[in-house]
Amino acid sequence: MAKSQKDSTTRFVATKSDGKLMLTADNGKYLSRVRRANVNYIEAAKIYPDTCIFSQFIV
Repeated sequence: MAKSQKDSTTRFVATKSDGKLMLTADNGKYLSRVRRANVNYIEAAKIYPDTCIFSQFIV
């Protein structure tokens, strides 16, 4: 679940795979798009990275 307020101590670990960047949060989960109640959120909620575009970023 997303945090209600920004947390200044949250850190992400960046992992590169096939030229794309994936981010793991301090809770050990991957940053990804999560859809709840017809609203899209971006949060660290996935145990494994998505195989589609929602967990992989091109820099």
